[in-house]
Amino acid sequence: VSVEAGLAYTSWIAYRPMGKNTQIMGDMVLLDNEIPKVIPYLKENGILITAVHNHLLREQPRLIYMHIAGNGDALELSKIMKGAYALTATPLTETSNKNENKGMDWAPVKKILGENGKEGGNLLKYGFPRKGAITMNGNTMPSTFGIATAIGFQAINKNEAVITGDFVMKAEEVNAVITELAKNNIEVAALHNHMLFEKPRLFYMHFWAKGNPEELAKGFKAALDQTSSVQ
Repeated sequence: VSVEAGLAYTSWIAYRPMGKNTQIMGDMVLLDNEIPKVIPYLKENGILITAVHNHLLREQPRLIYMHIAGNGDALELSKIMKGAYALTATPLTETSNKNENKGMDWAPVKKILGENGKEGGNLLKYGFPRKGAITMNGNTMPSTFGIATAIGFQAINKNEAVITGDFVMKAEEVNAVITELAKNNIEVAALHNHMLFEKPRLFYMHFWAKGNPEELAKGFKAALDQTSSVQ
């Protein structure tokens, strides 16, 4: 499957005001040979690295995801992060979607997961924030800082799609989610942290599957029901 960037490998940064300063959090999508360039630069410039790991399996070329956090002047943080991306092959301008539209009817998926999914081209994406407050260093974290279970669908043809994304879970939810994913032939790709110092402690589980989109949605929903998420 030729995976579209919007499904699985878009870098992102979220900003929010914190008094006179700004807090950032995000995720850099890197090639193996970019990591040794980026890590020293980020550390020299005061950016925290909170996780380094995979999100997918068997992808070509191999991708590594580096989660970052920082606090300071918004403009200076932006300059630092722009410098980090300059060390990579990540384009900083939007590229037009040239992928052939597969003509997928997402209605059966929306019936299961809701009408609030975001459609674009061959993609349908959802986010399900966790219930209850997640704090870090005494501050409540917004769901836009990567604290929402996410799923993306990419149409392969009119009857088939691939899915990927990640569950945001407390420790006691992890194996209940794995059980439901296994029952529904959805592959677990990774289990790890994305942040440091958050309360309660969160684990992230990335997944992948290919098949009928309605059946994939049912399997995902069965696993989502094992978590404390807003649906």
